[in-house]
Amino acid sequence: MAIPSKQPKTTLNKTQPSPKTAGSGSPRSQASLQNPQKNKGNRNKEAVLYFDYDSPVGIWRVALTPGGHAVCGLKLKIGSVLNPLPKQFSSDPLNSISPFDYPVSALLHQKLTAYFQGEKTDFLDIPIYLKSLTSFSKIVYEKLQSIGYGEATTYKSLAEQANNPLASRAVGRVLARNPIGIVIPCHRVLSQSGQLNGYFGHVAESLSVKAALLANEGIIQRNA
Repeated sequence: MAIPSKQPKTTLNKTQPSPKTAGSGSPRSQASLQNPQKNKGNRNKEAVLYFDYDSPVGIWRVALTPGGHAVCGLKLKIGSVLNPLPKQFSSDPLNSISPFDYPVSALLHQKLTAYFQGEKTDFLDIPIYLKSLTSFSKIVYEKLQSIGYGEATTYKSLAEQANNPLASRAVGRVLARNPIGIVIPCHRVLSQSGQLNGYFGHVAESLSVKAALLANEGIIQRNA
């Protein structure tokens, strides 16, 4: 469960990120992007964009910043949680989009599809946006992004890498608040004994999802 030295290209920003083009495989070029319409009931805010991705383990809600420049949310719709957006965006106006409307969403859709088809996939070129992080949370998320496909680590190891070896429980709380699942792969974190703990802060409802993601990457055996 060694941590590779490869560093993620994405950054954890506290300010609105600059536009980033996904590449030649994307359905639309950056020049063709249209600004999302503002919600009539809240004309002072641009709308957060979202689409739902149907996967073998359930439906994920994907949220993008206004303008579609970066991913700000990717969470599983578990049980009665119908709108699992990050807290800072939960009350913002929303615009539903097709995943092929913007280069970033198209690239993420392509990578999620490859991932769930069992292909070795990384998400390091997906631009992400996280708001108001503590320095500890930022370090944990950055270290977490460096854990590659098919690899795993422990809460204790992440705490040590964050220069706080006694903070395993604090690491667990940071991971429970992770707003961008899979891209920031908190499912690859296990207890010292190898036991699966909660996923996205839900225990009973989400352990089977965490197990399925780990099995998809060959980290644990299927049906384990």
